[in-house]
Amino acid sequence: FAFASGASPSVLRAATMFSVVQLAYFTSSRYASLNALMATIFLLLIYRPDYLYDLSFQLSVVAVVGIVVWAVPIVRNMRCKGAVVRIVLSSFAVGVVATLWTMPLISHYFNNLPLIGVLVTPLLLPVAYIIVGFGVIALALPSVVAVPFIAVAEWAAMVQNWVVVLASKPWWAGVEYRLDEGAVFAIYALYAIITIVMWSVERKKVITL
Repeated sequence: FAFASGASPSVLRAATMFSVVQLAYFTSSRYASLNALMATIFLLLIYRPDYLYDLSFQLSVVAVVGIVVWAVPIVRNMRCKGAVVRIVLSSFAVGVVATLWTMPLISHYFNNLPLIGVLVTPLLLPVAYIIVGFGVIALALPSVVAVPFIAVAEWAAMVQNWVVVLASKPWWAGVEYRLDEGAVFAIYALYAIITIVMWSVERKKVITL
């Protein structure tokens, strides 16, 4: 699926990390998500060192780091009744964290703070799962049998694009502001401090997914 979709740096990051995790499962080994991510980054940078300067790679990495060190502990400590409620709250937590962690880079490169992303990203996560899931199934099936799966994936993609266009129209959707490199480093340093504080009160130090 990674190569069929163009093998972009962000997709290769996801595919490689997924492979590392699956290897741990197959060998009955315990794994830490952050360690799997670091191993993935290491392997990809050996393969293509210039990925370090690729924006899609940077955004993918910081989003996953944020999810692992913030969203996973938050979701793990949720006290809610019902699987549906937990899934909704988990998606919201993951979406908000991913938006917060990618926002400094987006502001630096695109001169815009996408405020609406905090609301839209959690809503679009289930849609993204549908696109990827049905797309993978369609790739594994003969073309005739794959038609309904392709149709569902295309419909989900249309919904996603429609929501993004609709969300970009309000005047408060984004603020034109560019963070310089110093501000970006300062924000991520603050995130690191918050992470250290969060983990210092966590009884379980190994985060697994």
